[in-house]
Amino acid sequence: HLSVTTNRNDIASNRFEIIKHNLVDAMTDGEPVFELDSVGGNSVEVCTNLASDFVVSEITDSGKTLKAEKTLGNGKIILVNAKAYPHHPAVNKIFVNTVKELNDALIAKENAWIECGNDVEFTVYQREDGKRDIYVLAVDWYNDPAAMRHFNIRLGGYKYIVELPFGIMLKVTVYGDKAAFVLSEDAETDFEGENIVTIQGSGDMVLKVAQNGAITDIPVHFGNNYKLNISI
Repeated sequence: HLSVTTNRNDIASNRFEIIKHNLVDAMTDGEPVFELDSVGGNSVEVCTNLASDFVVSEITDSGKTLKAEKTLGNGKIILVNAKAYPHHPAVNKIFVNTVKELNDALIAKENAWIECGNDVEFTVYQREDGKRDIYVLAVDWYNDPAAMRHFNIRLGGYKYIVELPFGIMLKVTVYGDKAAFVLSEDAETDFEGENIVTIQGSGDMVLKVAQNGAITDIPVHFGNNYKLNISI
C-alpha cells in the first residue's frame, strides 16, 4: 500500500497519490505508469514500468506483472502490483495469501511457539533476559466448559501436547529449550538459570516441565514457604 490519498472521493474515482520514497524509486523506472488490466475478470490498474530486476511470481489476465519480489539492501520487497486497496476483489486473495505465507515463514523460525485451534488463543512476551512468557487461554465460551482444550508447545524441535481447562489463564515460562508451567492461576513459574525453576504460590499443585521431548510432573507442596526453587 503505497498511496497517501485520504480523500474518499479521490479513492472512489481511483485517483491515488503515490508516496515519495526511495523504496518506490527502486521499484519503478521513473514515475509509475499505470494501465487498466484485470485479474480473474476484475478490472484493476497495474504499473507497467516496474524495475527490470523484479522476479515475477504471478501475472494479470493479460500477462502483466501482478506479484513480484526483489532484494534491496538486507531486505526484500514483495510487491502486489495493483493500484487498489487490499480488499479489492482483483487482489484480495493474493494479499491474504502473501501475508499468510510471510507469517508462517516467520513463525517457523521461532524456537518457542504455541500451535492451537480456534478454541485457544495465546500471547507471547519476549523478555529482555532472553526468556519468554506465554499466556494461553481457552476462548470458546460457547462450548462445554467441562471439556478439555488442547494445544502444542513447539519448543526446541519438539512438540508437547498440553490439556487446558476452560477458565484458566495458563502461563508458560520458556528458557532455552525448556518450559515450565502449572495448570493453575494460584502459582506462576520462572527460571533461575537453566536447571532451576522458581515457583511461587500456595497449597499443593503439580509443576510441569517440558524438556527433551517429554513433560515431567513434579509435585509441589508450598506449606508456609510461598516461593520454592526446584531443580530440574
